[in-house]
Amino acid sequence: MTPSAKIALGVILGMTLVGCGDDGTGPSTPPDVKGTYDATYSFETTFTGGGSSGTCPGTLRITGQRGQNFSGDFTIQPSDCRAAAGGFTGTVQASGAVTIRGLFEEWINDETGATGLTCSGQAGQNLTGTFSGDELIAESGTVPLTCDDIDYDLEVSVTATRSAP
Repeated sequence: MTPSAKIALGVILGMTLVGCGDDGTGPSTPPDVKGTYDATYSFETTFTGGGSSGTCPGTLRITGQRGQNFSGDFTIQPSDCRAAAGGFTGTVQASGAVTIRGLFEEWINDETGATGLTCSGQAGQNLTGTFSGDELIAESGTVPLTCDDIDYDLEVSVTATRSAP
């Protein structure tokens, strides 16, 4: 190899190494969210001429997690709410940001089905929030629903603390 070829090869290898810098943070992995949580479910609904709000105890169980994807089930005990139960799926990012799918729809379908109301608007609504330590907090934001030709705005949230792995 000629001296100029050796220099060119050295420059190319040096540039390759510079391009492979390490910021020292390593790969980010989502936190382990599996476990049983003591949960408080809250709701606030408003409509022309009125509204209501309440809190309801229950559980949230995350029974499976693969990477950022998780699944589980929930129960809501009767108090300000009717009893409800169902399944959900979700994702958790390395930052702790969570999205829960299915819980909102299952809860509202149980609630409105028990009262005989026919509602639309609850399908596909997600809860979004955060997971930190052993606490998960997520909310729906305001969701417009129509039940038996009455327009409602509904917000639901869950605050849950892990009680068992």
